[in-house]
Parts: sequence; C-alpha cells; structure tokens
Amino acid sequence: MNTMTWTDPDRLWLLILLPPLLGGFAFAWARRRRLLGLFVSPHRVEELAGSLSAKGQWLRAAGLLAAMGCLIAALAGPRWGFREFESRATSLDVVIAIDTSRSMLASDLAPSRMVRAKLAAIDLLKLGEGDRFALVPFAGVAFLQCPLTIDHEALRQHVDLVQVDVIPHGGTSLAAAINTALEMFGEEEMDRHKVLVIFSDGEEHEPDAVAAAKLAGAQGMKIFTVGMGTPEGELVPVLTCSSCDALNVPGRSRCRECEAYLTDWTTTREYLKDDGRLVRSKLNEPMLQELATETGGFYLRHTGTGSMDWLYKNGLAPLPKSEHNPTTVRRQKEQFQWFLGAGVLLLLGELLWPKGRRPASKTKTANAATAVMLALCLLPLNALAAEKPTLKKARGEYADGNFVEAQTEYENLLTLRPGDPPLLFNAGAAAFQAEKYGDAERHFQSALRTPDLHLQQRVFYNLGNTHFRLGELQAKPKEKIQVWEDSARHYEAAVGLNARDKAARRNLAFVRRMITEEKQRMEQLTDELPLDGINRFKQKDEIALRVYPPDKEAIPEDAYWRMFALDDYQNGVATVSDSLRKLSTRRTGPWESAHGGRAPAGPILSGEWRFKFEPLFSEFLPIPGPFATGEAKVKQWRYNREALHGRLPEVPSAAVEYRVTDPADCIVLAPGPADAALTNSAAKPASEYPFTTQQLRLKNSERRQLHQAVERLANNEPIDFETFNERVIEFLHKNHKYTRETRIPEDVDEDPVVRWLFSREDGHCEYFAYSHVLLARAAGYPARIACGFHGGKWDEKEKCWVSKQSEAHAWAEIFDGTNWIRLDPTPPEEGQGEGEGGEGEPPENPEGGGEGEPNENSGEGEPQEEPGEGGKPQEQKESEVPFEIQETLRQIKEMLEAMKGDEKPLGAGELGRLPRPPRRIRKNW
Repeated sequence: MNTMTWTDPDRLWLLILLPPLLGGFAFAWARRRRLLGLFVSPHRVEELAGSLSAKGQWLRAAGLLAAMGCLIAALAGPRWGFREFESRATSLDVVIAIDTSRSMLASDLAPSRMVRAKLAAIDLLKLGEGDRFALVPFAGVAFLQCPLTIDHEALRQHVDLVQVDVIPHGGTSLAAAINTALEMFGEEEMDRHKVLVIFSDGEEHEPDAVAAAKLAGAQGMKIFTVGMGTPEGELVPVLTCSSCDALNVPGRSRCRECEAYLTDWTTTREYLKDDGRLVRSKLNEPMLQELATETGGFYLRHTGTGSMDWLYKNGLAPLPKSEHNPTTVRRQKEQFQWFLGAGVLLLLGELLWPKGRRPASKTKTANAATAVMLALCLLPLNALAAEKPTLKKARGEYADGNFVEAQTEYENLLTLRPGDPPLLFNAGAAAFQAEKYGDAERHFQSALRTPDLHLQQRVFYNLGNTHFRLGELQAKPKEKIQVWEDSARHYEAAVGLNARDKAARRNLAFVRRMITEEKQRMEQLTDELPLDGINRFKQKDEIALRVYPPDKEAIPEDAYWRMFALDDYQNGVATVSDSLRKLSTRRTGPWESAHGGRAPAGPILSGEWRFKFEPLFSEFLPIPGPFATGEAKVKQWRYNREALHGRLPEVPSAAVEYRVTDPADCIVLAPGPADAALTNSAAKPASEYPFTTQQLRLKNSERRQLHQAVERLANNEPIDFETFNERVIEFLHKNHKYTRETRIPEDVDEDPVVRWLFSREDGHCEYFAYSHVLLARAAGYPARIACGFHGGKWDEKEKCWVSKQSEAHAWAEIFDGTNWIRLDPTPPEEGQGEGEGGEGEPPENPEGGGEGEPNENSGEGEPQEEPGEGGKPQEQKESEVPFEIQETLRQIKEMLEAMKGDEKPLGAGELGRLPRPPRRIRKNW
C-alpha cells in the first residue's frame, strides 16, 4: 500500500498559522487601498499604483502562503513509496517474548517490571547488531507483533508499543509464547539456530508450559528466561472504574470497557485483590529455570545494566550463526525534497514578481526581507540551531544560581523537544534548587523513561532527594513517613543500578534513620508500655487489623487478637524483660511452629487465617494464639515460642500480610519449656524469666498494702484460684469505673497502680490489668500483662473481621500451676453495655455472694483503702458505716482482745508496719 506517512506529524500543526496570515494580508491590503483613496479618485488608484492591483496582490499572497505550506510539510518529513534492497547475512534468529500480564505492573523493579523489561529488550537489540529479531507479547494468549527482521529501528518502535493492556485476555500463558515462537520459525527451518528470550515474572497460570518447552527443545530452539521481579514480590497497582468495576492500568484516562473517565491512581492507591485479599506478585524462579533447562538454555534474574550484556555474551554470542537467503528489505522513501523545492521555487517567484512603481529603496528592503525569510526556511529542519542559544542561556542561569529562570528556559526547550530525558532531568534539577519540589518530581518521573540506565540511576537518586524534601513539608507524621519511604525506595533503586554510588548509600541510611526517629514519636504499641500507652493509642478510630478467617462463623464469640506479653513491671511501666526477649528466634519464609512446640490448651480455630496489619501501629503481629504453621510476607521476623508472639524488625511503614494455620484461642495458653521452673525448685535469678512474673518491684509499704488486700479478699480463709480471681475482679468493678480520661499521677515516689488500686478513681484498661497482675503476684500466682485487640465487627463487603485502633486493649494472664489463664478485669464503659470486660467478670449484681466475699458494706473483709491526694471522694449510702469508723472499731476490738490476754497492743500509728501475715490462700498446683 503506497500510503503517505510523516516522520514528525506534530509539526503539521504549524499549518494552522496560514489562515490568520491570509486574514492579516487581506486586512492590510484593504487598508492601504482605503488610505490611497483619500488622495485620488478610486478609478485612478490602479493607474497610479500598479503594485496595488487586486489580482496581483492576491496571487502574491497565495504564492507566499503556498510556499510556507510546502516548507512546513517538508519540515514534517513526508514519506511515500518504497525502496527495496537485498540483504544477505549470517545471524541468529531471536524471538523476544514480553509478558504483558497485570502482574508486570508491580514496582519491585522500579519504576515497574514492564518498563524494565522493555528497556532490557532494547539493550538486547543493541547488542545483537546483525541478528534477526521478532517480538511476541503474551498474557493469557500470545501473538506475533513483529516477524523476524534485521530492521532494529522498526522493532524498537514495536517494543515501545507494548503495554500491559495490549492483550485483553488476562492471565499468563508461557506455553502460548513458546508455541507462537515455534509456529513462526516453522518446521522447515530445522537447520536454523533459533532462540527464544522470555521476559516474565514466571507467574504461570497454565499447566502446559514445561511440555511446550520440551517440544521446543526437540525442534532445536533454545529458551533463555529473564526473571522480572523479586522473590519477595510486590503489590500490583490497578484502577477500578466506578461505572462498570472493570480493572484498568494506572495511567489510563478512560475505562477500557465503558470509556468512562477514570480518577488518578495517585489519589486512590488501589491494588489488585483476589476474593477481597491483596495480591502480592512474586517472581517464580523455579518455573523459569525449568523452562530454560529443558531446552539447553539458562535462567537469570534481571538486576541492572549488566544483565543483558551477560546474557548475550554467555548465552547468545557462543551459538553458531546461520546464513540467510537473500532477504528483501523494504523501506519508505523520504520525499521532503519535493515540498522543499516547491517552497523555494514559490519564494523565488515572489522575488521575481513585477512590483510596478515602487521606490528603489523600498524594493531593496522588500527583497532583503524576502531573502531573510528564505534563509530562515532553509535552516536545519530539526531546529537545533535555534535551540543552542536557549540551552546556553539555561545552563548559564543555572550556573549563576538563577534557578527559577533556568527552570523556565529548560521548560521552553521542552516545548521544542518534548519528552527529551536530559532536558527533563535538567528541568527537574533546576526546579529542585528553586525549592519547587512538585515540579521537580514531575520532571524527574518523566525522565525515567530514558533507555540510558546511567541517566536513570541519576534520576532515581534525585527523586530520592525530592521525596525527602516533600516529606519534610508534611505536617502529619504518618504522611511524612509514607513520603520518606518513597524516598528510600528511590535511593534503593539508585544503589541497585550503581552499587558504588556512595552518596546514594549514605542518603539511604540517613532517610532510614529519619523514618525510625519519626516512628518513635508516634503513638505505638511497643514492648515498653507505660501506664497510659494503650489509652493514648486507642484515642483514634482508624482501622488497625483485618482478619480473613476460613469462614465468618469461625470468629470467636469474644475475639481477642493477642500481640505480646509483658512480664516485667516497675513504677507504672510494663516491659518485656531482656531474658524473655532473648528467647525469640529469627524466621524467614513459611515456618512450622507446632503450636510453640507443645499441645495447645485452648480451643483450635481450624483452617487458614489470613491477616492484614496496617502500618505504623506496632512491630508485634496480632495473632489469636499459638499456631501450627505461619508465614509473614516480610524479609524476616522473629517468633518467641515462650511468650507466643511474632515480632518484626521494626514498626512497618506499609501494611503487613501474614497467615497462620489452626491457631488456638488465647483463652488458655499451655506453658512453655521455661515456665517449668515455676513448678519445680530450679534456682534462677529473680530477674530471669519466668521468675520476672512473680516479682513485686515495689516499696515495702506498697507490698504490705498488697498483701493485706489479698488477706482481706480471702477473708482469712483458704480459697482456690478461680474464687480468688472472681473476688479481685468484683472488687475492682465495685470501686472503679472505666474511662479513657484518667490523668496519670505525677508523684514519682508512689507507684501509680498501687495508689489507684486503693482509691475510688476511674481508670482505663491498663489500670485494671496492672492491678490484677500485682494482686495475683502478691497472692503467689505468676502473672503477666497481655496486649492486643479486643472486639471488632464483621465487614460484609470485605468479608473480614475488622478491629480498629480504638479497640486496643490490655488484660491479665495468670498461671494457675498448669496453664496461663486469660483474665480480663476491665469493666464495660458506661453506656456501652458489655464492653472491655472479659473472662472472669462477675455477675452484674454481685451482692449476696459466697462467704468471705468482699462487699462495700462488709467491713473487715474489704482491703484497706488509702485515698491519696486528688482521689475521688467515696460515695456513701445512708446505711453505710464510714470506713474511718470501721477502722477505729477494729483497732478498739484488737486492743480489748490484747488486754484480755495481758498483751500490750500496738498503737494506731504502728498498724502500717505490721509484719507480713502468713499465706492462707490454698493453691491448686
């Protein structure tokens, strides 16, 4: 087909200048005639001014406009017709197959796997000069986009056209790519040396890829596979149409299904999901290795600039080349000279056109102007000569520190050479120095399209600098961290392209340190938890955890998602002791926990449970309890089989996905190997776990208060584990209400939990849990504090259980001699019905309990209360005897008993220094 094409069709837009020029000419000619008519009669105008002939003027105007039109057409580079020539050469026949499935949008190879695959294919074309190449894009199906050709420039244009959505049939079929290459080579070319290079992440969705590779090997084709991606994987960005719910590639302006306008992906940041769960695309190296091995080729992972050099040098270059039959190559002819010649002839005709009567000086001026126009039209077609002064000026402005002016000059140059990567880089650098970081980011992102990997590495480095500055401008810590994470990723890409770049490595370490410091300023759940740590954390109502159970009914009726256990306590701060922290071990990939190496004590929640923990909350992972197997989609994590908690190296900046199978509910936890020391006579330092769960790191007076309280709770009678905890919880509920507005006491000389315990102040969950643990330790029971999430609701749309930040919670775990028992002493919040309280909670009406049960009116059975400064005044009923009177009566009774036995009583002031009474609580272990 002899169709006209254009080298640079965008320059044809200059033709829109011709109609305004024609209108301007008509206006000027009419105005001249009108002015001349003011001096002579109209019929004398033609006689006196031959140059103003209407016919002549219109012919001259038409000639000039036609000349300009021809020159513009020549500038656009018209081509038609073909010239044919024969080519005879020895070369390899190489088919390049590029995976266009949706997973190639993942950014673990920045900026995306698809972009890096196309750049790698172009690098391979440069290395294989003289070889014949073909192009086969594939997804769910494959097709031959460009047959074997030695015209590398034409093939490069085809590579540029490859996009993720070029094939509407989704999925990944490596077999389809192999079979398409076999069909192209044909059975009659058995003596040719045929090569297939596959660029893919290897996520095969069809089962017959290996069989196709065996068939290809039998027909003499070698397959080399190039892995695009990382084994850790990355999320796949998508853009969902709000009209038809079709998935689109980010960057599209209209939906591929319904043509509706799409929103910008940067505002939605949406990722591919499968059945409501985010999909992380991982590099499937075993599959790609097997395909290559079956045909005598090899596999390599694409890591940077040297990958294609290594592939060609060690894979393609050693193969013997075949001599081809004479090949006829057709190329379109450049025809710009016809338009250029016509334009020049028309301009010369205008110069020779009779001018009539005109002064010689004016004639010379007109001829000079026409000559200048002709000279301008004969400048180089690519306008480089016009650009040089502007480029020099832009560089000068930048060197002089005039960065705003330099940015303007570079952007003006981009209107002449749009998309030029070096100009985009320079414009971004000028914008960065001018502190216009948004403009800098835009220019640097556009410059990433360069095939020059050296320039690409510099772009990544400067994008890291730009995002760091953008992060500094963010007011909210969470947004600042997210932008700085982008900065770190760009620095990592720069280091990946050039490992010797010391500046990039130094900046990467610096931004990581800044991210860590910023995280430490945020409210988080850590293993050093002050008394109000959870209460501050739960003031926000953001979603923190999503749980995807095997089915909705599998969610426990009272859902607790346990994160960590704190065994050490001192002065209002609970921590994980160093000895317990050392018991954790490093884990990578899937891991068989076997429920912490012991039989689970709690009920098994059968099946696979998946979790998504939102970023910047904690380095500890919420889990129901011990599990059979587990896997976290992170590089590494640690698991503590004693305390049964999983921990990341640091607080994550992105959402973390993990899964466990057959977890046990944490209502009852079997003891670990180290817990055996609690039931035998093994001697260990008190600071070593598990003896840290028995310590009371308090002043002597505070310990005495706790021991006296325990005796009064027992009513001087032996009671079992269950009764003791019921009475502790009932006492806490009778004397304290739940609130989130408790002010932490500022008296550093008094333990805040002990002070609160013997007051009537309201408190949040830490007060109740810490008080329960201290009373249990005073009674001789090992106890620790557990933290995590309690409660939540089912999200029918996402098909998952959702716990919010406001549902963070603390409770007690107490050892009964056999197992660790979960006990939640926190009462419901007023007006909320059943709230944070959990196991062990007494009935709503606890009055009339068993003998010895503490009661507000029980007198001696109630623990001694010492309302400190700022305590809430005790409310009294009409029939209630004030505590002071009760205490006075008790002291009088003791004095009378002592007098009967001729024993000298202790004074009232010495009551606080009584020796520790003997234990009267019977333990069942």
